[in-house]
Amino acid sequence: MSEAFAMNKSVEPVLNLNSISNETLRMSLMLEALPLNVMVVDRDLTLIYMNQSSLTTLQKLEHLLPIKVSQAIGQKIDIFHKNPAHQRKLLGDPSNLPFKTIISLGPEKLDLSVSALTTSDGQYIGAMASWSIMTANIKVANDIKNVASKLDSSSTNLSEISESMAKGAEDTAKQSSVVAASSSLSSDSVQSVAAATEEMTHAVREITSRINDGSKMAQDAFLQATESSKNIDQLSIASDEIGEVVKVIATIAQQTNLLALNATIEAARAGDAGKGFAVVAHEVKELAKQTAKATEEIHTKINSVQKETGSAVNSIKGITQIIEKLKEVNISVASAVEEQNAAISEISRAAKEASKGTSEVNTNIKLVSQIAKESLESAQVLRTVAEDSKKLSEQANDIDSFLKSLGWVSKN
Repeated sequence: MSEAFAMNKSVEPVLNLNSISNETLRMSLMLEALPLNVMVVDRDLTLIYMNQSSLTTLQKLEHLLPIKVSQAIGQKIDIFHKNPAHQRKLLGDPSNLPFKTIISLGPEKLDLSVSALTTSDGQYIGAMASWSIMTANIKVANDIKNVASKLDSSSTNLSEISESMAKGAEDTAKQSSVVAASSSLSSDSVQSVAAATEEMTHAVREITSRINDGSKMAQDAFLQATESSKNIDQLSIASDEIGEVVKVIATIAQQTNLLALNATIEAARAGDAGKGFAVVAHEVKELAKQTAKATEEIHTKINSVQKETGSAVNSIKGITQIIEKLKEVNISVASAVEEQNAAISEISRAAKEASKGTSEVNTNIKLVSQIAKESLESAQVLRTVAEDSKKLSEQANDIDSFLKSLGWVSKN
């Protein structure tokens, strides 16, 4: 008989194998040979029996126990539990049995099933526990549960992604069609702009030519006004000189008039002999008066000419200044037109480049449309994959449910 069985006999077990019937002995031998881990405790929860399988398996866990396995018979089951009070309360009342649970022993998980042992008259005399190490099985079950969860999540994500890709591909296809049409219109518009800028360039060149002509004419007018101003200045000088001459003539007329007066006085003194001289003196006096009057009129005219000449000089100076400003404006306008011409040339060049670019865009849009079509097909394939993943997830969930029914996986 096995070492465990021999050890059991030495502890005076409740199940005394030497005092029972042959049938009981046969059942006991079968229990000893079972490939299941079996333990028996009495009503006080003292371990009184372990079959060979239980002994062998428990020896693998001996490093997790507070005693050696060879010392287990006769010990309370408290050695297997961190909270023995709970186990005592559970196993002390046969109405709580049968009972099935997963317990932890260090890092190991044990699947435990406990049934009540009663006499023929129903008296509760102890309990029998069958157990097995389920650590690896539970890990596999939990891994399957996690895989099922991830598959479910992934299939949902794949489904959402495929729907998003399909929608995106459809939107891309629609937008690419719209953009292709817009790009075509843009290409036509750019070509029209290029033609318009070319015409504007010719117009600006014509304006530049006209401005240059106007600038030349303004320069000629400026030169003529300057020359006229010089001539009027000379005329003013000549008028001043004539005025001086008139003053001299006026002085001479005054002196002549004075001499005529003196001659008249002398003729009166001479009597009859001076009458002829008096007549001549009178004539000279009258001539001097006429000369003085004419000189006064000339002086008045010269003053008027000088005044008008001054006004003309000021006007010509104003015209000269205006022409000078006009010249500056013409130069500024010519420079601005030249810059505008350069800008228009750049716009024309850019428009030609843009036209070339829109042609390339049209080509790329066609490529995008093709890619969108392929993306739509890929999305359909991805949707199929998502559906397959969903089926795998459902199958994994079925496996998880089955494992829960075996007690290998927690139900929460």
